[in-house]
Amino acid sequence: MNTRQVLELSTSLDQLPIICFFKTQSDEYDAQKLRENDIVTLKGVCLGTAEYSYVKGVKIDVISFSKN
Repeated sequence: MNTRQVLELSTSLDQLPIICFFKTQSDEYDAQKLRENDIVTLKGVCLGTAEYSYVKGVKIDVISFSKN
């Protein structure tokens, strides 16, 4: 099975996490460098909760992101 790197953004304990899927390998590589408490800006398309149903959360297909 092919695997994709994802970025999980924490929300409050009683809320679903936000799961970000990257479109390019270079974005996946850059996202791997992020650490806890880094501030990021994401631009993407919300896919809701049903897409990629093997992972629980709100999914976003990331178009671009940057570390601030």
